[in-house]
Amino acid sequence: VKPLVIEDRDTCSCTEQVLPALRMMLCQEAIQLAGQTCSGIRNPYAGANLKVLKVRKNSLVKSFYDSAEAYAKISRPFTPDGIVYCKSNYIYIDAEESQDKIAQAQEAIPAFVKKFGYLPKVILIKGIGLVAVGDNAAQCDIILDVYEDAMKIAALAENFGGAHPMTQAQIDFIDNWEVENYRRSVAAGGASGRAENKTIVVTGAAQGFGEGIARCLLLEGANIVVADLNEEVGQATVARFNAMVKSNRAIFVKTNVSDIPSIENLVHQTICNFGAIDAFISNAGVLRAGGLEDMTPENFEFVTKINYNAYFYCAKVVSRVMKLQTKYSGEDYYADIIQVNSKSGLRGSKANFAYAGGKFGGIGLTQSFALELAPFRVKVNSICPGNFYDGPLWSNPENGLFVQYLKAGKVPGAKTVEDVKEFYLAQVPMRKGCSPEDVCKGALYLMEQLGETGQALPITGGQVMLN
Repeated sequence: VKPLVIEDRDTCSCTEQVLPALRMMLCQEAIQLAGQTCSGIRNPYAGANLKVLKVRKNSLVKSFYDSAEAYAKISRPFTPDGIVYCKSNYIYIDAEESQDKIAQAQEAIPAFVKKFGYLPKVILIKGIGLVAVGDNAAQCDIILDVYEDAMKIAALAENFGGAHPMTQAQIDFIDNWEVENYRRSVAAGGASGRAENKTIVVTGAAQGFGEGIARCLLLEGANIVVADLNEEVGQATVARFNAMVKSNRAIFVKTNVSDIPSIENLVHQTICNFGAIDAFISNAGVLRAGGLEDMTPENFEFVTKINYNAYFYCAKVVSRVMKLQTKYSGEDYYADIIQVNSKSGLRGSKANFAYAGGKFGGIGLTQSFALELAPFRVKVNSICPGNFYDGPLWSNPENGLFVQYLKAGKVPGAKTVEDVKEFYLAQVPMRKGCSPEDVCKGALYLMEQLGETGQALPITGGQVMLN
């Protein structure tokens, strides 16, 4: 018996040139199957209509996508599980070039839906791999595992004269059996949350404010990509996230936002795992305070590169994918780029000009990007949070800013940490600091408002107000 050896293969760069287009075609078909249009109250590109795609490529998968003859060996199910989770009909795309793959899909997907009355769960694409089409991310994992098992059956069966797929009568029986329909409905999971099935990238999300924003969006049903340089903390954050949810997923991608190839890898990994990027939240930032006498050119350049340049780099790379998505979607679909700015982007900050300057400039980028990308239905906005007084930067009992300011005598007459905190809360009309939950609500608002672009949304408790 010839042993089955499976070796992982890297996905090709054409993946992000093809999968986002296919995902939006599938979403469009899902909306038509559901008979939905945009009512002005609920956008049809939400919840169950937003499909999730995930690709798997290895030596086994490659052996079946190389030719139509090879694909024919796994074009029918072998087991009831195959029907329950992958359906009994699939799509094979064998075009060579990216645009030709998209063109073939444009014909194949509507024809498939018209013939069978449902969306494909499995698309095998030559050069790209095995693509699962799920109602959620968890379902994609099941589809990939079950269909790869079918590939293993077909490959091993070659040692014994070839595989024998189920007959049409057997397939029809399983399709109509009430117990299997129940198993299928359980596998589909249930919808929940304002960001259900959206794929959202959050930079600087391994810990701190970014982690809080990502966590809140995860609990609203989003698939989250934690993009951060800190791999150890980032992986732990993702493990914690995935323990919180059932149907959506989080992944970690080590990312340097000041390096374009690193951002391109972030986009590639996101597309391979989820098929699209519905929103990109540029949160990663640094702070190096100092006045004119203290600030070094090196620190100024570092702060500017992360807080200003990196926002441009991220928008440059991610907008390519978003424009592809809107090209192949209906007119009700919009993608979002959201920069987490600061109240320091709305009002100057004494002895903190490097940070404030980058944030002021970020709002200029937001407005300019918004004008450029509006024709492509890509909205670009900034959120300007106030101080996160409950976070470790301010409230750490050993070296938080409240403690530092007390020791430095920055607040006249303050004798305790609570005195210092009261001094700062008194500057906020709502008497509260900003929280990740507040920023998450702001991000959800901006994503849901189809007419909101080029804005700088303050979430400062009234400390800074727009004119």
